[in-house]
Amino acid sequence: MGTKGTTYLGIDGGGTRCRARIEDENGRVLGAASSGPATTRIGFEKAWRSIMEATEVAAAQAGLTREEFARMHAGIGLAGLGRRGAEAALNRIAHPFASVIFIATAWRLVSAPIAARTAQSW
Repeated sequence: MGTKGTTYLGIDGGGTRCRARIEDENGRVLGAASSGPATTRIGFEKAWRSIMEATEVAAAQAGLTREEFARMHAGIGLAGLGRRGAEAALNRIAHPFASVIFIATAWRLVSAPIAARTAQSW
């Protein structure tokens, strides 16, 4: 399928699983997937691996290649984001996305693509 336009990734990372959803500019869901836990309590690297695993499966459903992540804006909600130093540590991880915003999981997955759109306009 693929898309030539901007895409938006919503991540809901929790203690039991990580859910990813990719939408197009019109809010149409292109792909969705889940993976293992993605909470800061398991370590930032492990959480990031779960985020990327779910993202890559959702992208495959959408017909998107990893190169197209450069046009994808990500809103990532993670359990434990409020822990001291968590957001700073996550911001140091190299990512393939056009932009990333980390948000509290209270926003839930449905709001993460909205947060990604908001981050794009900052």
